[in-house]
Amino acid sequence: MGQYTGDTEPEQLTGAAHLVPLAHGWSLWKVAAVRAAGLPFELLDAFAAPRAVLDARGPDREEELVRISSAAVDEALCDTTFRTALTWQNPAVLRNWAAGYAAGLQAGGAPVLSRRRRKEVLIARYAQRYCAKNETVGFYGPVAWASLTGDAPETTARGTAGIRRSEAHFETWAMEALADAWRRDPRLTPLLPVRLDPACSFDGSLLRRPHRSPQTVDGLSRAVLCLLDGRRTLGEVADLAAAADGHTPEAAVELLLRLHEQGVIQARFRVPCDARPERHLREQAAALPPGALRAELLAEVDALTALKDTLSSVAPRELLAAIDRVDAALGKATGSRTPAPSRQYGRTPVYLDCRRDLDVVLGSKPLDQLREPLAIVLDSARWLAAEIAVALHRDLTDRHRQLSAARGSVRLSDLQFAAADALSGRAPWLTDIVADFQLRWAEILPPHGAGEVALSSRKVRPVAHALFPPRPPRWAAARQHSPDLLLWRQPNGTTRWVLGEVHLTLNTLESRVFLTQSDVPEALRAATGADMRQGRVVPLYPNTAPHVTSRTYPPLALDPPGEYRYWSYASDEGRTDGAESVPATRLVVAERDGELLATDPSEGWSAPVLEFFGEFVTAMVVNLFQPRAPVPHAPRVALDDLVICRETWHRAARDIPVPSRSGTDAAHNTLRRWAREQGMPRRVFVTVPSEPKPFYVDFHAPLLLENLAQAVRRAWQGAGDTAVVRITEMLPAPEGLWLTDQDGHHFTSEFRVVAVDAHEVPPVVRPVDPEDEEQG
Repeated sequence: MGQYTGDTEPEQLTGAAHLVPLAHGWSLWKVAAVRAAGLPFELLDAFAAPRAVLDARGPDREEELVRISSAAVDEALCDTTFRTALTWQNPAVLRNWAAGYAAGLQAGGAPVLSRRRRKEVLIARYAQRYCAKNETVGFYGPVAWASLTGDAPETTARGTAGIRRSEAHFETWAMEALADAWRRDPRLTPLLPVRLDPACSFDGSLLRRPHRSPQTVDGLSRAVLCLLDGRRTLGEVADLAAAADGHTPEAAVELLLRLHEQGVIQARFRVPCDARPERHLREQAAALPPGALRAELLAEVDALTALKDTLSSVAPRELLAAIDRVDAALGKATGSRTPAPSRQYGRTPVYLDCRRDLDVVLGSKPLDQLREPLAIVLDSARWLAAEIAVALHRDLTDRHRQLSAARGSVRLSDLQFAAADALSGRAPWLTDIVADFQLRWAEILPPHGAGEVALSSRKVRPVAHALFPPRPPRWAAARQHSPDLLLWRQPNGTTRWVLGEVHLTLNTLESRVFLTQSDVPEALRAATGADMRQGRVVPLYPNTAPHVTSRTYPPLALDPPGEYRYWSYASDEGRTDGAESVPATRLVVAERDGELLATDPSEGWSAPVLEFFGEFVTAMVVNLFQPRAPVPHAPRVALDDLVICRETWHRAARDIPVPSRSGTDAAHNTLRRWAREQGMPRRVFVTVPSEPKPFYVDFHAPLLLENLAQAVRRAWQGAGDTAVVRITEMLPAPEGLWLTDQDGHHFTSEFRVVAVDAHEVPPVVRPVDPEDEEQG
């Protein structure tokens, strides 16, 4: 692979061992993840009422619909697999009512269920997630793998589609809670690891902290900060600083603890975001001086780890009790009954990741179906990412010039703060670029149509090339995009493809769940290293940053050892491998030949500012691939054998005829009639503003319709007249699902592939010219 020059034929740049060529300079990784629903789609059939019952009249119909819905819920709760999935995701539901209710049913009784309708809708909501949505979430979304070698014409699958292996992991917050309990133990105060906060910089006299003016430091504070080498403990630093400055060790300890509270230093055991955070905590405990305290801490970690490990293979009937034992032990160790933070992710201290017993080899025929149409899609994705990068760089340059005029030297932390709106996707130019992107696609996509509109790549390619001309990637990650591809089985036994989400400038296999469940994890790292051979600069995220979880991206999971540079913008926990990071307060930003560069004057290297901010840019653009602007109705569009747009409807929430409250219309006659009038199929996925992830709706399933009605009401109440609901056909529909288990049950699924652009960025890290280096 070569560097982009603008006039090089892309075909000359492809061909690495881990890649299979696509077309026009694009390649795919030879390995792809297979994401699928954890439970068979057939489980949802029980929630649907026969058409004859739905269309009947009279009071008997309502009673029959209630009976059908209740029977479906009872069947789900009596299903061991469903109940196990629910236990892992939300054990409180089992503790509060579902476990006892299911036990009563299985004993042959007829247990009474208070607030029955509300609880039935909840179970239906979980059922649609477990059976109709492609996941990589533990028991109800195990990971499988596919090879894209195309060695044979047809696609083959080996395995039972059940669970091959399972592994329980601690949530990072659980080990953070334990580390915090240790920090609060006065016996450990002198033994605490201590370091300068990674976002701060200190040059011997001047302390720089994010979003604050530089501060001159002297006296005991200076002595303390000069002694922070990342190896000394708090007690050692206190003793040495006190001796050097004439203060008592007690005064130095008090100062160090105060600096910790102020965010100048970190005096605590660190827990990096990792699939096995307990190992980091145990290593730090093992480094303490031998003695009873060290043995106590090691025993505490080991006991918790042993309890956690039992969850990897616990029998379903014992799972809830086992989770409760871990919860109780952690609560005892941390001094809190409920140490879990109030955040979106990780309700339990332990989660499960699973490897599905499935290995797929994608045939040459379906690969050939992808080559031309997917390359056109990727050309447009590259164009969109590049246009946004150019606009952002222009914006950052303007803000840098303003800062430079006001204060002279500008640090990366200053620019990040000044450009917070642009880096979080709130700049007005972003909307304009997305609108331009959709207008360009409008030159290709038909605005109207009935059924499926078929386009030819041969005819579209020249137009698309003119609309989306090649642009070089502006930061390293922009070389990769991750389309989700759904294989669609046809009645005659052949297959077609459906394009799911296209994740711009992101390798979705960077999530830790794929690394831990890979059969060849080092191959994933090697492939990443080959794609990122020009280097990369990556921010370290605090564990409390939005969207950071123990098992997914961010942070990255496939870093090639020793190949990346890291920087810190906030109080992070450091790299799992111990690699050092550069504080944003130490990096000096300057404009050189029309490009913004950030320089580390202490180490003598620089890199483009866009590269430093690359992960933030990815977060901004990753979900922006929406070729069509929202319109009341848009047809399905296929480019050769790849459906690039499903049939879609957009409606204001206020215009969807849902009941004003629950329980007034069990059959949802008005809503079903409305859907038929709009030409909607029986099965759809719905996205509402308050719930960004789509959910499945069957217009024959009363409880799923009630879930839809509740979501529409919440959207309207939250956003009023601006709330718009998106409704998309389910494609492939149930009869087009290709993945089955050994019992013939069908599963929804998708291939999560990594696409690589032949064009590369120039070497990311550059040595600094001494004449240009800005000191201090």
